Amino acid sequence: MADLTLDQQKATALASARARSRAPSQGGIPDAWRQRFEQSDRRLGLPPGTTARQIQAESSFNPSSVNPRTNARGLAQITPGAQRDAEKAAGRDLNPLVPNDSLDAHDFVWQRGLNAHSGNRVQAALDYGGFRGANRNSPASRNYLSKIFGEHWIMYDHPDSAVVK
Repeated sequence: MADLTLDQQKATALASARARSRAPSQGGIPDAWRQRFEQSDRRLGLPPGTTARQIQAESSFNPSSVNPRTNARGLAQITPGAQRDAEKAAGRDLNPLVPNDSLDAHDFVWQRGLNAHSGNRVQAALDYGGFRGANRNSPASRNYLSKIFGEHWIMYDHPDSAVVK
């Protein structure tokens, strides 16, 4: 990049970032999961590819993933408290280590966040990611939003002013 102008370097970096932000490679992802990710995006009013990018960020598509710090489990990294709330709403037991149950809980957590924030997808995503208080405007929260919304999100100066297109 040393021979490129500053504008060319910026354009190259932006193109690279956009390419990384697109929906993850679908190779190796079972068709049923891919269809379920798309169904979640439609049901929740999320930009295409959001659920797939979020699952990639949360568990790297590993349905047996467990976070030792939060005890979040499964594809969608559902915490025990969120699991209990989702089970109550569903009227049945959910096992976050079972992909369909994990994705049912994922949809519940998203919908709860959307309801709590009047449909604001950025704020709902921050809730899902566990970002609280001042941590909502941290480098980690901005990185999380960038990972899951990809090219569909624009950050202004604070997550309160961010938008998802």
